[in-house]
Amino acid sequence: MRTKEIPYFPTLLQHPVLTFLGANVVFLLIFRLLLQTPMLRYVLRNPDPLDVGYYTDIFSHLFAGGLLNVGVWGLEAILLGYLLRRAWVEEQWGTIIFVIVLVSAIVQLFVALFLPTTPYSDAYLYVGHARRLFETGTYSSAQGHPTAFWPVGYPAFLAVLMKLRSSEFELFARLANIVFFLGFCFAVNTVAKEFLSDKQRIVCMAFIALSANTMLGVNVLMAELPFVVCVWLTIALMRKVSHSWTSIVVSGVLLGFAAYLKPVGALLPLIVIVPMLRTNKETHKFPKAILLLTMFTLTLAPWVCRNYIVFQRFPVLATNGGFNFLMGNRENASGAYDSRFSHDATNPQEAIESDEAYRQGLKNIATHPTKALMRMPFKIVYSYWRADYNVTWSLKKTLQDVPVLLKSFFFYGANGLYYGVIALSMMGIVLDARKGKARITRDFLLMGIAVYSMSIILLFFGSERYVAAFYPVHVFLASKMMVD
Repeated sequence: MRTKEIPYFPTLLQHPVLTFLGANVVFLLIFRLLLQTPMLRYVLRNPDPLDVGYYTDIFSHLFAGGLLNVGVWGLEAILLGYLLRRAWVEEQWGTIIFVIVLVSAIVQLFVALFLPTTPYSDAYLYVGHARRLFETGTYSSAQGHPTAFWPVGYPAFLAVLMKLRSSEFELFARLANIVFFLGFCFAVNTVAKEFLSDKQRIVCMAFIALSANTMLGVNVLMAELPFVVCVWLTIALMRKVSHSWTSIVVSGVLLGFAAYLKPVGALLPLIVIVPMLRTNKETHKFPKAILLLTMFTLTLAPWVCRNYIVFQRFPVLATNGGFNFLMGNRENASGAYDSRFSHDATNPQEAIESDEAYRQGLKNIATHPTKALMRMPFKIVYSYWRADYNVTWSLKKTLQDVPVLLKSFFFYGANGLYYGVIALSMMGIVLDARKGKARITRDFLLMGIAVYSMSIILLFFGSERYVAAFYPVHVFLASKMMVD
């Protein structure tokens, strides 16, 4: 596989697979000779013993795990290259994509059944809220007062699974993640048909389905995956030139579910409606826009009304907005996720606490505007800093010992593939612009997701989880670079 002959790219970059594999080998040699010892010393300074143990295992065997990844990637590239050179692939692309997704689903099923994870940190809190909702019928904090600090969507979903069989709800949640994964692949592949050739779509689905971050994400009991599924199913539904009334209704409900999972999803209807209103090919576009907003509002209405009764605020989806805003905009904020600051999350008056945090954040921005502006690029950097969140959430605290080489293999694989995709996608933007085929970067709906993701990052703080909804667009661009 190689890119088209592009004179403004160095010759080396016209062979992206060889460049990618070679760059990884060079990095691993540098790491082994110069970086491994300092990294291990840095890890030992971490006050969290769980982090110390996990990252010591990772960095002690990263060289071997990385080389193993290089070998696997090389074999995958040879296999894909062979397939893509066959004439029959034009007629069997659907089968190949199906096999890729099926292999990933089988690996995820194995992980869910034989490598169970103990929920901790955010996942532990989600489970705790779900259990209280299941046992008491009310959404309450650990202190016993009504809460909206943690978004209700995913805990409510877990509580439903508990009603099915409380002793097995974690397994049910992992199996549900496989279903979410299949829905995500369906949505992404549907959208990709408009922008990628059949061969490019095969590469695209391999990037997504065979990533370590995807395959170990089955164990992560958090809201990210169902949120991204809601977003991309909506994008798939809204791709048509003229939308049916049914697709408008379903899209409004899906966006409502997305906002239940992550309150920042409340901004998503604007991203969907603006492209619909600007086209001249949409029939009844204003009534359809009103219908979408109506379905979105009706979906959220029960929770908004409940929160108004509890907190005397309207509208309120969650009360953690001020906390997240202050985290990224306090005086000494770095731009990364860092919750080590004063905020009373146990205060029953959560809305008041959130409002005060917003005021503090805005005051800090007004008092130190230069610092606030200088912090913005760092928020973006921290969002793209690493991409092993599913691997780490899945392997840091397991019910049984996992071989340390396997930990390093998955950790390096998730980050290495991610960096390769991001680098290729950056070149893909240039390719689109120079060759006059900027169908992706000029698409209002996809670029709306980009603007949405970057706005959330700049408003709050840098986190790889904020990039998740936008990541498939990076994969589209990278796939166009990999295959003609």
